[in-house]
Amino acid sequence: MKSNCPFLPILYLAVAMLLLGVLMSSCTTTLPVDPASSYRERLWAEIGPLPIRYEEFLRNDGPVGPETLLYLRTYGFEQVPGISPFWKARLGLLPTQELSAREPAEALPANKGLCANESVSTADPQSPSRSPTPRTLPPIGVVVGLPSFTSVQESSRDIVRGTVFLVHGYLDHSGSWASVIMQILQEGFVVIALDLPGHGFSGGVRGDIEDFLQYGEAVRRVLEWAEKGAFPRPWIGMGHSTGAAALWIELVRQAKVQQLEAQKMSSTTKTPETLLAGPLHQGVEPPYRGSHASEDINRQRASAFNYVLFLSPLVRSAYWRLSMALVSLTSWAIPYWKSRTAEDPLFPIPYFPLRWAKKLEEWEKTVTDYPILSQKGWIFQGTHDDVVDYVYSIPFLCSKLPDFQVRYIEGAGHVPYLKSPAEEKFIQEVMDVLSSYKQ
Repeated sequence: MKSNCPFLPILYLAVAMLLLGVLMSSCTTTLPVDPASSYRERLWAEIGPLPIRYEEFLRNDGPVGPETLLYLRTYGFEQVPGISPFWKARLGLLPTQELSAREPAEALPANKGLCANESVSTADPQSPSRSPTPRTLPPIGVVVGLPSFTSVQESSRDIVRGTVFLVHGYLDHSGSWASVIMQILQEGFVVIALDLPGHGFSGGVRGDIEDFLQYGEAVRRVLEWAEKGAFPRPWIGMGHSTGAAALWIELVRQAKVQQLEAQKMSSTTKTPETLLAGPLHQGVEPPYRGSHASEDINRQRASAFNYVLFLSPLVRSAYWRLSMALVSLTSWAIPYWKSRTAEDPLFPIPYFPLRWAKKLEEWEKTVTDYPILSQKGWIFQGTHDDVVDYVYSIPFLCSKLPDFQVRYIEGAGHVPYLKSPAEEKFIQEVMDVLSSYKQ
């Protein structure tokens, strides 16, 4: 039946124009201007490179510069005059690094497994990509936090409980985690928090990445620096969302290195203990449980970390198939969408590059080939998380990391440092596990 209303075409056109206006106001077709670039450059010039040795952090530093002070004040790191602090924070850079050009090694064999344990907490009201690793790693911004007693006792290495390596999530940075960092410091750990490439005061295009493996390379870069600096052990990795993915990528890379070394053992006199005497493996038990390396080749332990904590880990984003289909349909025409993190006071990322989602999709296709790792740790996951597809991701991670335990936090969302009862419960659960950790 035909409509006789002469205004319907006009109404349809008006609705179409309204939708187009909303769409255009939420995206851009050109590379957005980085509003933090000027401040980042000034901060870089002021803080300079990180010291090489851990002991250098124990010395009393002079007054901080204005850009550093702005950072500390903005994110809650500033010490209150007249009050004896229980911590101190220092900012520094790891400079641009040319990565060695190497072809990706073959994937380790994959098996299935189950997580060691799952529990629910109720809250109140590599295998590498098939393309070579990117050649250049931009400058990496690092925040180092030390408990107060490390500033007055040269023998504090015997007192400090270890070092926690904190890796933030996507469109975030270490400054946002200041309250969590201070809680970790209160537990007696040194904290090394790195900004991923394209985030915070690290270099790189904002929110973008050439290859997800570059996130793992950033973690590797920081670990190598900490190894040279002899930071206190044990080492504990803590990653949120994309930060958990970055830790996992590095764990797999280390396992691959161990496998390649193990394949050489049959023709040499080296033992697993000898292999682990090198960098990044001090204090870590041999990865092979049998008398011969080949007896347990499918279940590797080759980690610099004694313990690993994944917080709301990313494998797939929420609404995975629908969102990836939308990215495929729109990214060629509208490469940048307005993000939800544009309000950050110093390091806003106004637009989300859709290329990042395509890189996530490429990486997700490779993780089925990741090996099973004999790495101890925990997964913490909120039940109201609408950012990651945890219904898929948690069981999948359990199959690759069967020695991990899982704890669900009822009512918690994706970002655990937000001030709400559920998120506070989330962080408390993490702190409970961290405080009870014994090597």
